[in-house]
Amino acid sequence: MAEGLIAARLQQYSAVGSEGRTGSLEIRSAGTWATPDIPPTREAVLVMAERGIDISGIRSEEITTESVQASDLILVMTGSHKEAIEADFASARGKTIRMSELVGDNWDVEDPVGGTVEDYRATARELDRLIEEGWAKIVGSV
Repeated sequence: MAEGLIAARLQQYSAVGSEGRTGSLEIRSAGTWATPDIPPTREAVLVMAERGIDISGIRSEEITTESVQASDLILVMTGSHKEAIEADFASARGKTIRMSELVGDNWDVEDPVGGTVEDYRATARELDRLIEEGWAKIVGSV
């Protein structure tokens, strides 16, 4: 859901212009313990569709040395994700942050997998708020 929300905001950002900005953003999702090529859950697709965002084509992929090295910023939902990535990939240190750190805080975003559609909606609202309030940090990383 975070990938879809960031991609949608990037489209809005690009549509209004970005004078003085020299970089470009590529958004990719990768999991610390992901099984490759798994589609989003039905609930995630539904909740994002309610927001006019189609994530049905996204497939899971495992985080790799190459993807970490190619990244300027790695956003994670939990402290355990951050710890695992930084333990496995030295090049991730200093560029891996929790979503809550975008707004100067330090708490985990609850993973709604296995929960209700309302759990997914709550997580989507939380992610959207963090992305909106932390947008300058996201685009500033490029």
